[in-house]
Amino acid sequence: MIQLAKNDDLEYSVCLGDNFMSKSEALFDDDGTDKPHFSILHAESSEAPGKIPLPKLIFEVGELFTRDLRKQSSEPQSTNYFVIIKPTTPVKPVWVLYDYTPVSPLGSREPVPLKAAKKVFKGVDSQFDAAQLLPELGDWVRGLSVDGLEEKVGASAITARATVKAASAQMVEKLLEKGWLTQVWGPHLNQDDAKREHEAELNRRREMLERTGVSEEERARYRSLW
Repeated sequence: MIQLAKNDDLEYSVCLGDNFMSKSEALFDDDGTDKPHFSILHAESSEAPGKIPLPKLIFEVGELFTRDLRKQSSEPQSTNYFVIIKPTTPVKPVWVLYDYTPVSPLGSREPVPLKAAKKVFKGVDSQFDAAQLLPELGDWVRGLSVDGLEEKVGASAITARATVKAASAQMVEKLLEKGWLTQVWGPHLNQDDAKREHEAELNRRREMLERTGVSEEERARYRSLW
């Protein structure tokens, strides 16, 4: 588990790799010219864009859990929300996305309509299936309060009704190059300053992974997106 936010009463944390979001089948040409990307997914919303549009390309970090700290024997509770990252920008915003067909306690996938879902974010009144938790991944490293987390969710919550499937490897490579390299090494930036800032941010993220105690295999998985 990686802690996301915590106060005296409540803890939000992310479980890496135990459960995964349900996904629709992605179709690719039989000639082998394209194939699914090994870690990036494609999220397609069936609703009009919200205050902050849902990212089209996402990286699945893990399932969001809550724990009631007022009870001594409290165990982390599944929320059916998954924490995702938008990988096509240098700052990599962090989102949550609701899984409409989560894994049941018996191991099968069962539909859970949004209106039947339990309330997860105590300070947010509206029902939603996607929200931006953090505008930058680095904000997670620097720490986040429960109140701050819920405030960000309330300000960006949308109903996207997204379909998630494997992304095209060709599309991912093109967008990563455009979204990352252009913004980091573009002509409007001093390259020496950009390199120093980028390396400092990478160091902060490495420190976060080391503090969480995740395996070297998981660390390599996340570093591949940096």
